[in-house]
Amino acid sequence: MTHPDWVLKFKQKGTLIMKRGDLYYLYKVTSKWNPRKKRAQLKTGEYLGRITPDGLIEPKTRRIMHRYDRVSVKEYGSSFLLNHISGDLISALKLYFPEWKEIFVFVCMRLVHVSPMKNVDFHYRTSFLSETIKDAHVSPDALGDMLREIGMDRKAMTDFMKS
Repeated sequence: MTHPDWVLKFKQKGTLIMKRGDLYYLYKVTSKWNPRKKRAQLKTGEYLGRITPDGLIEPKTRRIMHRYDRVSVKEYGSSFLLNHISGDLISALKLYFPEWKEIFVFVCMRLVHVSPMKNVDFHYRTSFLSETIKDAHVSPDALGDMLREIGMDRKAMTDFMKS
C-alpha cells in the first residue's frame, strides 16, 4: 500500500504509518524474532500522532504535558517577606561584603528551612529568591569558602555590626 508523499516524509526507522478511513496515524514499532513462525513479528508501540498535510499532530496527552514544561513552582511567601523587610540589611551587606548575595541567601535559607549547608543550594533554586537575587553561588563548597573568608575579615564584620 502506497501512501501520499506528505505522509511518507514522516516515516522513519522504527515507525509505522497506519491508515484508518481517510486518516493517517504514526506509531513507534519494534520487531522480535518469532521462532515458531520463523520470521520477525512486528510489535506496535507508542502512538506518536496523526499525520495531516499540515504536519504531525501530537496526541492530546503529550500536547497538554508540553504546557507544563514551562511551569515552575517556587516557594514565594517567606522569600518575599524576608526580601521585603531586609532592605536596609541588604544595603549594609552590599557596602561591606562583596559576596552579599551569598550571605543573604544563606541566612534566609537557614532561617526558613533550618537546613544544613549541603541543602541550601536546593532550597535556593526552589525559592523565589532565585528570581529576585540572581547568580548567588550557594553550593556547599562555595559557602564553606565564603564563611572562611568572612571569618578572616574581622574589620568588615565589626564595621557591618556597627552600621
